[in-house]
Amino acid sequence: MSERAYRALLATGARPRRKRQSGVRALTEREQRIATLATTGRDNQAIATALFVSRRTVEFHLTHVYRKLAIDGRAELSAALTSDRRTQPALPAPTYVARSQAVPPAPQQTQAGPGQPSHHRRPSLPGN
Repeated sequence: MSERAYRALLATGARPRRKRQSGVRALTEREQRIATLATTGRDNQAIATALFVSRRTVEFHLTHVYRKLAIDGRAELSAALTSDRRTQPALPAPTYVARSQAVPPAPQQTQAGPGQPSHHRRPSLPGN
C-alpha cells in the first residue's frame, strides 16, 4: 500500500494492517508491554495481575509475540527483544487510569412530554 493511501486511511480513523509483520516493530503496544514483563521473570499469572487482564490474555499475546519474533519461547525472548531494539527507538511506557479515577458522564436533564405521565421522560432539548 502506498504511503499516501496509508496516511489517508489513518486520517479517517481506520486501522489498516501494520506494515511490518515480523520483528519487534511488528509488535503491538500491548504485546511489547507483556513481552517486556515476561523478560523480568514474572510468570503469566503475575503479568496478568499487573495489567488487570486474564492469564489467557497474556498467553494469547505471548503466542503472537513468539510468532512475530520467530522464537520458540520465553528463554529466547530477552535476546530477541534487545537485538532488534538496538535499531529502533524505545516506546514510552503506557499509562493506565484506574476506573475509580474515570469521570462519569453528566446525567441528562429530562422533562415530561405533553400528555405523558411524569414517569415517561424524554431528554430535554436545548431551548426547551
